[in-house]
Amino acid sequence: MKRIGCIILTVILAGFLLLTVSANRTLPLVVDEANLLTDREEQLLGSYLEQLTEEMSCEIAVLTVTSLGGKSAQAYADDFYDENGYGSGVGDDGLLLLVALTERSWAITTYGSARRALGDRDLDRIEDAMLGDLSENHFYEAFLAFADAAREGILGPAFDWKQTLVIAVIVGFVLALITVTAMKGKLKTVRRRNEAGDYVIPNSMDLRIANDRFLYRNVRRVRIDSSSSGGGTHRSSSGRSHGGRSGRF
Repeated sequence: MKRIGCIILTVILAGFLLLTVSANRTLPLVVDEANLLTDREEQLLGSYLEQLTEEMSCEIAVLTVTSLGGKSAQAYADDFYDENGYGSGVGDDGLLLLVALTERSWAITTYGSARRALGDRDLDRIEDAMLGDLSENHFYEAFLAFADAAREGILGPAFDWKQTLVIAVIVGFVLALITVTAMKGKLKTVRRRNEAGDYVIPNSMDLRIANDRFLYRNVRRVRIDSSSSGGGTHRSSSGRSHGGRSGRF
């Protein structure tokens, strides 16, 4: 009976934790108000974002709208994230991509651990990954590229140790072969000499005057980047601090 009681308690606690993770969100991870995706694409994208959400421990969502209604893309994305309860856990961790068709605008909003994890360079990579497909109206491909680049920014690139080991062995063998061959070729012209003076070429050096002369000074100034790791912050209408960026396509 004690074992059965423990099992029931575990199930109840697990269900409670699941509810606390997703209780705030009132909409799915893919909201395609502008109808940029087919039903099949929307289903596949939603399943993939659910998978990434579980893997990254923060929600990742996509929103499309026909028009921004006079708002900026960044403000629209921030407010939509807050007002519809997006984010995992007590910190509401997550990120959302907004695409507005009429304005040809996009915005990424990040919050919680996603804002702290995704810096300017990560946002650069995400933008570069999706912008080409967005410009060509390949929206499904753009959303997948966004999701993949965001995952890499938060978790780092996937590591394939087997492939890495094979490449390392091959590269090491090639470099060693080239080095040994080059060393062997240089040794063909080497002849043993009995005295140190035998290595000096007669009349090869005649130094009569020596002095030091200062020619010029070369000074380089390097700017130290002091930008925050969160890619910059801004406040939504609710007063919460978000990260992210926006642009046009």
